[in-house]
Amino acid sequence: MGGANSGSDIPAKSVWRGQDGKQFSFFCPLCKSRRKVDVCFAPNPVNFKLFWQAALCGIVFSLITWSRFSWKGIVSILPFLAGAEFIYRIRRRRVLVCPSCGFDPYLYLVDAKLARKEIEDHTKRQLATRQDLNASTVKKQEAQAPASAGASNGNDKIQPE
Repeated sequence: MGGANSGSDIPAKSVWRGQDGKQFSFFCPLCKSRRKVDVCFAPNPVNFKLFWQAALCGIVFSLITWSRFSWKGIVSILPFLAGAEFIYRIRRRRVLVCPSCGFDPYLYLVDAKLARKEIEDHTKRQLATRQDLNASTVKKQEAQAPASAGASNGNDKIQPE
C-alpha cells in the first residue's frame, strides 16, 4: 500500500499558501481593491520592539546626561516613547490610505464629510494627471507627425541613375 498518496495525483505537499504572517490582507471598503500591508502596520499590533527601542534610547540618554539628572533621567523614557508612538502612527496612517481611490480609514472615523472631500480631491488630482499625460503624449505625436510627414512626401526617394 505504500503511502497515503500512492497511485493518486495529489501532491505530497499542498500548493495552497495561506497568509505567511508578514502581511495583513484586506479589501478597500470604497473601491474594493485588494490591499496588503506589513503586519507592523496592521490594526492593533503588539509592538514590543517599539517599547524596547524607546526604553533603550531613554537609558542611553540618561547615561549621557547622568551628571546633570542622575536617576531622574530615567523619566526621559516617556518622551522617547511618545515620540516613537507618534512616528509609528503617522507611518501607519500613510500606509493604510488606498492608493487607487484615496480612502483614509482614520480620517473616515474622525470626520466622514472631510474624508469624502479628500476622496474627491484625490480623484480630481488623478484625472488632472491623466489629462496632462494624455495632452503631453498627443503633443509628442503631433510634433513627430509633421516631421515624418515631410520626410515621406515622396521627394526623398532614391532615383536610379
